[in-house]
Amino acid sequence: MLDNVFTHLALFVSVMVVTFGMSSLVGHSLKENARHNALKANQRSNAARADVARIRKRVERLSTMRSVDEWSLVRGMVASYKLSGLEKVGEVVPQPKQIVAKIVSKPKVELLVARLGDEPAVR
Repeated sequence: MLDNVFTHLALFVSVMVVTFGMSSLVGHSLKENARHNALKANQRSNAARADVARIRKRVERLSTMRSVDEWSLVRGMVASYKLSGLEKVGEVVPQPKQIVAKIVSKPKVELLVARLGDEPAVR
């Protein structure tokens, strides 16, 4: 009878040791996997922040009044408040900050609204 108890006790202890060892290995591997995923997520987050900062700087540079004025000048637009009717057809005059116009002919003027990021729309 005592022999039977020692056998059951040895079997119980061995199952307990194997279970503890396996659960420890699984726990450590899951922890290491989570740490690795956190590092990769942090790297992706830093890269995304750098990209957003780069895009924000470019948008700020492109949305300045000077760049908007240069953009409208390249496309032949002139300031609507500068159109007194005395300008020659095709003459380029300094651009306003938002509303620009292009002299098409003496009686006809096309007004274009140049908003930041929008394509001009004829009104």
